[in-house]
Amino acid sequence: LAIDTYLALEHSAVEAYNNVRKAVLRCYPDTDFPSHHKIKRIVAQMSGIESIVDDMCAEGCTAFTGDYALLDHCPHCHSYRYDQIKYEASNGKVKSPVKVFHTVPIGPQLQTLYRDPAAA
Repeated sequence: LAIDTYLALEHSAVEAYNNVRKAVLRCYPDTDFPSHHKIKRIVAQMSGIESIVDDMCAEGCTAFTGDYALLDHCPHCHSYRYDQIKYEASNGKVKSPVKVFHTVPIGPQLQTLYRDPAAA
């Protein structure tokens, strides 16, 4: 049920999944209905498709990958890479990116698509 719900709501906000989950658990409290984070991991493991998460500038002008992977500021707009409140409160130990983006590699997607002869 959780996987069907996750897939049905794939283009909806996380909040929509969480609202359905709460409703199911209210009606059926003994049901094992995993959180959005957990079901997302389950689907990724089943399909073999996982996204690569990289930090990016708050304005979206730089991805901190490749030559920019070690930078703490955007070379274009000079905004911080990490949330400064969390960074300073932890004395530089917590590096929580201001913004991230997900890349889903095409190879595993194609492998999954053509794994089933009916889809090929």
